[in-house]
Amino acid sequence: MAYARKEWKTFVGAALLLVMASGCASNLPAPADVGQGQASANLTGMVTCRVRTVLPVDAYVQVELVDISRQNAPMRTIAMQEIALQGRQVPIPFSIAYGPAAIDPTHTYAVQVRIVAGQRMLFVNTSTYKVLTNGARSNVEVVVEPIPGSGRVSN
Repeated sequence: MAYARKEWKTFVGAALLLVMASGCASNLPAPADVGQGQASANLTGMVTCRVRTVLPVDAYVQVELVDISRQNAPMRTIAMQEIALQGRQVPIPFSIAYGPAAIDPTHTYAVQVRIVAGQRMLFVNTSTYKVLTNGARSNVEVVVEPIPGSGRVSN
């Protein structure tokens, strides 16, 4: 009987220690804030499509904030968001968190969107949607077009 009481006291003590530790942990900064000391900003918008289509259940939207300043050089990705559609259809809202320190006011930034299912790219934006600098907005509607041969368009 004494052995069972000792186990019970150990259990209660461990549970109290866990509760106290979790209470202290809630006051710690979020992992993104640790050592950075900078705020986060959001680029928001909506992905739309002008053609009627039914997207597969496994489709996802990939939205990238890219630096397009350097001519004849690859775009540099600043931030990205992937959205599993799970049967949802366009329009699809997005919100990309990025660090304002990563944005150079003299550079040009754009949003690049793809809709993918499995290993196939189904839709992509064909126009440039500039954002954030040079008077561009931080909220944008991106229209995607079907990739020829993807077989996803229905009228």
